Amino acid sequence: MSMSIINPSSFTLVIFSFTLVLALAMLFLIVKKPKEQLPPGPRGWPIIGNLFHMIMNRPVHVWIHRSMEDMQTEIACFRFARVRVITVTSSEIAREVLREKDEALADRSESYSSNLISHGYKEIVFNSYGDNWKLMKKMMTTKLMSPTTLNRLIA
Repeated sequence: MSMSIINPSSFTLVIFSFTLVLALAMLFLIVKKPKEQLPPGPRGWPIIGNLFHMIMNRPVHVWIHRSMEDMQTEIACFRFARVRVITVTSSEIAREVLREKDEALADRSESYSSNLISHGYKEIVFNSYGDNWKLMKKMMTTKLMSPTTLNRLIA
């Protein structure tokens, strides 16, 4: 019975090739990431973001406001795991965001519970932005929330 012994130089070549491929893959992943135009925010951990800071600094809204004062900014980006939260403390910036960027902010994330609550996303609260949402919003503002309807409910 003969046993073959692996040549140490071939083993070293395999390890070197694996390390080189891994290093190149990491380099391409880091270089190819598109830089997003996001407001400044506190540095977070690689995967969990600012989740640890949020848990350690209660109440969270006070910590967010204090962080924004420390950064001397009126708009900031906080990252909680995969979710990014943009906070605004200026009424002018909030007005601009809600008037000019409403299409980007109108979509809701889909989930099992919101699907159940809204009976298949058929309500205005959980419906995604589109023609159906625009029609429901128009009906809501003109028919349900009109001054005449509200005055009838009060009287």
